[in-house]
Amino acid sequence: MIRFCFRFLSQITANQWSAALDRKVVVLNTSNIPADEKKRLAALKLATIDELTGTGNRLGFIFLAQHMLNLCARQGAPATLVYFELDGLNGPEGTQQNLHTLKLFAEQMRKTFRISDMTARMSSNQFVVLLTNTPLAHAELVLEKFHENINAITDEQEVNRLSFAAGIAGFFPNRSTDIEDLITEASAQIYPHHLHMAQRA
Repeated sequence: MIRFCFRFLSQITANQWSAALDRKVVVLNTSNIPADEKKRLAALKLATIDELTGTGNRLGFIFLAQHMLNLCARQGAPATLVYFELDGLNGPEGTQQNLHTLKLFAEQMRKTFRISDMTARMSSNQFVVLLTNTPLAHAELVLEKFHENINAITDEQEVNRLSFAAGIAGFFPNRSTDIEDLITEASAQIYPHHLHMAQRA
């Protein structure tokens, strides 16, 4: 059953996380599917969504982003992965202020990036987006816009200035299609890019 679910999931990876996974459950939630299989589908959704922010989690991102990367390779299309690390959190992770900040960051990702891009929360203060059909040069411009939007939202709401570091890795058809390679490359560039963003702030 799980293998069947993954085959179905792979057919609609161009949808944003929450909408996509909701749609998968709704589409398969028909009268001819046994109740126990419906429960497995619901469990699959829970297993691939970050409960706090409503975006994808690491498990789901690795699977769906890998499928999308393979699709880009077959079509000869570029892609760019951006890895974020928030450093504007204060005190313990579970404080109300920090939880609010994490939700704001995820919400701004959904508003800034396209529905065809894939976002996820990878760990407590780390997020990622895979920008499909997007070369590195254009991804830099998108990241600058995201930085501006983050600054604007923290000015509007009663939260401390939210800063983040970001690393970028580009995919082109003749390079490795392993999504883990892109994640490793982007995360390794976080500190230098953080200095660049700080200088422009």
